[in-house]
Parts: sequence; structure tokens; C-alpha cells
Amino acid sequence: MTTIKRMQVRITGGTIGEGIATHYWDAETSGVQAALKTFWQSCGALMGGWVTVRVPNSGETFDVTTGLLNGTWSEGTVSTAVGGGSGGSAGGVGACVGWTTDAIRAGRKVRGRTFIVPLAANVYDSDGTLLSTTVTTLNNAVTALTAAVPDGLLIFCRPAPPPGGIGPDSPGQVGEIKSGLVKDHVSWLRSRR
Repeated sequence: MTTIKRMQVRITGGTIGEGIATHYWDAETSGVQAALKTFWQSCGALMGGWVTVRVPNSGETFDVTTGLLNGTWSEGTVSTAVGGGSGGSAGGVGACVGWTTDAIRAGRKVRGRTFIVPLAANVYDSDGTLLSTTVTTLNNAVTALTAAVPDGLLIFCRPAPPPGGIGPDSPGQVGEIKSGLVKDHVSWLRSRR
């Protein structure tokens, strides 16, 4: 595979501003946009009623090796899900899906994460962890997504310069997502700025 598609899901309405969840998949795989809409509608039901999750029906395509933009894609219809939870939320706090692949890069397994934030206050247990029903709902959404797209969702490792600037650049690489898991603890976002 030389070309991959990218989708940027936008999450707005929280106290921390706009969030973006990025997904990649093989350009030859169809039906991914619809599967991601279903996934984010399930996740959105756990967010506060003031949160909106927008799943686009278009995006960019990239050359895996160089990481350069090489086109656009369009598929399906735009989806907008409004959060269904209640009770306020802690800004930037929620759940995290840990994605696994069989790919190896620089001697390490290629993995990815998708943060599902902010979650509504009513999805947390009294000890600050996620309710078991919250974990079940999120893991069911993960299972449904990987079942709907069993061999097309990817983790993209961008091209990188060599360590110390010596030797050849490292080309881009993808790892096919094999599974995902949400654990019973909270995750939070930190700004890179």
C-alpha cells in the first residue's frame, strides 16, 4: 500500500476548546467512514450534552513513504452527534482507546491511541474511575469498529530524520490495527504548546 486516507473528527463544546481525533486507513478499503460514524455516535453518547462530535465525509490522502499529501477523498455523509451524558465534566478528562498492531518500527511495536474526551460526570464511578458500564459501552464500540473494518484501519508512523542526522531518513510506515482496548481508568489530554 502506498496511499492512505486521513479523517479528522472534531469534538467541540468542551471547556478546553476543540479536540481532534485522527484516523487513517488503506485507500483501497471502503465503508470506513460509515464505521467511524457509528463508533463516534456510541462514544458521543457518553459525552456531555454540550459536546458535539463531527465526523466528516471527506479528507486528505497521503503517500505512506514520504508522508506528503497527494490527494483527497470523499465518501458517505457528514455525521454530527451531540453528547448524551449529564452532570458536567472535567475539562480534557475522559477515556483512551489503546490500539495494537503487529508492526515493528525501530525495535518497538507500533501502537496508537484515540482519546475520548470530555466525558460527562455521570459516566464515572465514585472512586474516580470509569463506571463498568462506560468501559463496556466503549469496548463494544471498539469491537464493532474493528469488526466492521477488519483489515483497513491503520496507525501511521510519519517519516523521520535519522538520529543525530547521520544516515538515511526513515521512511513512513503503517501498522494495521488488530485490536483496541479501553481500560477502567481515566486519561487526560495535555497541550503540546
